[in-house]
Amino acid sequence: MTRTVLFDLDGTLVQPQGGIHPQDIRLLCSEQPYWFIPATGRPLHSTRALLAESGLFIDQKLPLPLIQQNGAALYRPYEELLDHTDLPEAALKALAERLAAARQVTVLFLGIETIAAALSEPRDAIEEVIEPYLLQQGLIQRTPRGRMLTQGAWRHLGLDPPRGQADLFD
Repeated sequence: MTRTVLFDLDGTLVQPQGGIHPQDIRLLCSEQPYWFIPATGRPLHSTRALLAESGLFIDQKLPLPLIQQNGAALYRPYEELLDHTDLPEAALKALAERLAAARQVTVLFLGIETIAAALSEPRDAIEEVIEPYLLQQGLIQRTPRGRMLTQGAWRHLGLDPPRGQADLFD
């Protein structure tokens, strides 16, 4: 019988000063009769980067099941997407209409998994085709919190950029 150990990353496995304790690293890398399953609000790329910073699973797909984005994305071992909950199209349309009517927008940071799900495109297509084009055109920028529209993108959409938002290179 395989047992399961679910754990939170931030504030539990990841120490307050950052990083994962060496004893926990040894445990995660050892053969065990149970699954370790991290549960986090982070998107997949952020979890992968966090574990790699501690020397775990560098340049490889994560060999453990994952609960990501506060349960909105579930992965089998080796990052095989099991299930992803998207916002209903009607909710996204209503949000876009309200934002356009108000001509004010709260800055939203979107991870690559969320963007891929919203566009119904594979993550690879977003990272290798769409994102480089949008970066080259100066319409999006990468931040530690996710992708963000630039002021030029807001203007292209006919919307005023959010107050206080500065582009990365402004």
